[in-house]
Amino acid sequence: MTKLYLITGFLGAGKTTFLKKFLRLLGNPSVQMIVNEYGKEGIDGQLLRETGAALNEINNGSIFCSCRLDLFEDTLAECLKNSPEILLIEASGLSDPTNIRKILAQPGKYEEIEYMGAICLADAGNFHKVYETAAVVKKQISVSDLILLNKTDCASEERIAEAEQMIWNHRPDLPVYRTSYGEMKEEW
Repeated sequence: MTKLYLITGFLGAGKTTFLKKFLRLLGNPSVQMIVNEYGKEGIDGQLLRETGAALNEINNGSIFCSCRLDLFEDTLAECLKNSPEILLIEASGLSDPTNIRKILAQPGKYEEIEYMGAICLADAGNFHKVYETAAVVKKQISVSDLILLNKTDCASEERIAEAEQMIWNHRPDLPVYRTSYGEMKEEW
């Protein structure tokens, strides 16, 4: 079985920094990554190549949108041919991942995937702005299994508490962990 983790978060929340550290936390399993950039050219892929994990990039649109869904499914199938222990998907900050479970539940397609859940990164200092202005943030939270409230070292206690409350108003059941520099503890 390949364990699949979905990494979401709005632009600038720290997804790429988190991924680098998350890979170290996982140890040394065989890892494949699919990195999605909304723009025509990928930046995150260049930064993640130094991790040594196998990397596939899908640019110029969201992997969960009908315009890129076929390419995402083809890339996913191609990655699975290598039988990685872990598959990490970094979604674009502008993507709506609400159909991830539906994609993975297609009969006969992805039986070898064990979906581990979605980790959403949120910028503690700017969360209130993006939550009010970008509908996709609410969609990312709706499919999340945990939130890493990142960049807490750069935000006031008031902003951090405000962000936590906004998240819990949206999803009272969702675990929210405060962090900086994309650090994640194993117990989370």
